[in-house]
Amino acid sequence: MKPGRNEPCPCGSGLKVKRCCGVAAAGERERRRDEAAAELVDLALHFPRYRPGSPEFERWALAAPEVPTREALEEGVSALDEAERVRVARGFAADHPKIWSSVVADFLGEESLAAELVLVGAVVAGVEEWRRPLDEPLALLERDPEAREDPLEALALALVGDDLWSVIESGEAGEAIDGARWGREMQALAAAADRLTTPWHEERLLLLVARLRGRLPDADHPLASAALEAACELLMRDAELQQRLRVELLLDSLSRLHEYPAAA
Repeated sequence: MKPGRNEPCPCGSGLKVKRCCGVAAAGERERRRDEAAAELVDLALHFPRYRPGSPEFERWALAAPEVPTREALEEGVSALDEAERVRVARGFAADHPKIWSSVVADFLGEESLAAELVLVGAVVAGVEEWRRPLDEPLALLERDPEAREDPLEALALALVGDDLWSVIESGEAGEAIDGARWGREMQALAAAADRLTTPWHEERLLLLVARLRGRLPDADHPLASAALEAACELLMRDAELQQRLRVELLLDSLSRLHEYPAAA
């Protein structure tokens, strides 16, 4: 039988449970809960499928304050209609039930609150995605004529792999490369991209490219803007370029494995 909080601690310290091992157990539970909360908030960063995708949210995100205050986050969640909230909050649980159950268990089983944290994280990730600065890739393209002449390289510089591929998909691609023969790593990566690609990935890539096209031209980077505009238009009608870009973005996404080793 489990001892009560006011009974002598079984460890033999002479203290009551609540003053001894019970404190350690409570501290461990709080630590696990805090870690689970952080994972729930970060889900949309690592799984772009669960980021907001509605035009209403996009309009809000583009005008959202740079500092994510509590009031701003509440406004962001309110910018999602009911169907979008259900899709974001419940999508991960449906697609990855074992991982979800594990995280919720560490969150002391508070599934409703867990879903709310997922929504908050989705708002943060959505704002970051829609407002990601283009200054650095544009500057690189502006001074690199060879990159401007290659539509694939230009697009790969301007886009972020984490916006297309989940951390689990990055992990699977990393395993494919690790298991490939020397000199055949890129073939293994391309095969992994083909295997992992779904209609969602195909539509998502076109969305990312259309969004990039909508942010051009940039007056401070005329050469880079012209090259990217041409690359965006070419990609929309070139299925082979789309496939090659998915591979390049999957390669780009592998860098996250150093920050998220559980997926490796």
